[in-house]
Amino acid sequence: MGEQTPSADDHQPLELYVLRGCPYCRRVERRLELLDLEYVTHDVPRRHANRTTVAELSGQTEVPVLVDPNTGLDGLAESSDIVAYLEETYDYPDGVDPNRGLLARLRSFFDFG
Repeated sequence: MGEQTPSADDHQPLELYVLRGCPYCRRVERRLELLDLEYVTHDVPRRHANRTTVAELSGQTEVPVLVDPNTGLDGLAESSDIVAYLEETYDYPDGVDPNRGLLARLRSFFDFG
């Protein structure tokens, strides 16, 4: 981590593997939105035994799982690790108060709605 922010010119959408209704997945989606990052979601099956793609990417079947083609990141799991990665790798957009990140982190920690 601590990599340089990828150039906007060659930025590809991030990929997020999610289970609809999962509060941890929503936490990551909120951070992606706050950072104004383009991303696509891939819905995974409810049954862990059917999550073969997620298992191949991350070595486990829990979600969320993030893939970042801009940095070569394949299959980062755990919402707190994903949020930390996003904040270390990408800059906040112009006009966004970086202190808002702390408030958003606290909100996402306590608000799973």
